[in-house]
Amino acid sequence: MVNRPIPPRYAATLQKVRLYIATFTGYPSPTGGQVRILVFTDPGNGGRPPAQLPVLLDQVVTLPSIPTGGTWVDFPYSGLASLASGDLYVGYGLLTPAGGVGFAADTSSAPQRRAFYSTDHGITWQGPLALVDGQGNQTQANIMIRAVVAVPGP
Repeated sequence: MVNRPIPPRYAATLQKVRLYIATFTGYPSPTGGQVRILVFTDPGNGGRPPAQLPVLLDQVVTLPSIPTGGTWVDFPYSGLASLASGDLYVGYGLLTPAGGVGFAADTSSAPQRRAFYSTDHGITWQGPLALVDGQGNQTQANIMIRAVVAVPGP
């Protein structure tokens, strides 16, 4: 699952990937679970993840203690190249078994249509994300994945 955040201006340098990690009733705690952090770009600014990913970061991380109800977790990074233009994608993938780790989404705010998902490890991407209920009704959703970036100037 990835999100396409839009930096306030360029050049933007990624400082942190921020994930909302939720707890889910009936599933094990995500505490100590692992996810695969993924950061990539689309220099062509196409608005959806490209087929050939120019990957900036692909790293497995361990989740800290997650309280009941969930929390935002920051994963800081340094030394990544600045993005001069184009689209930035940040997200995470679940490892097998997922061990209580899932994805949190917001359906209460206006849909930004920037969340995409892959069911084949990033070879192809679907979206923008919509949640589907038991009757097949779709609700646009914003995935709770953020990028904290540094930008030049005031």
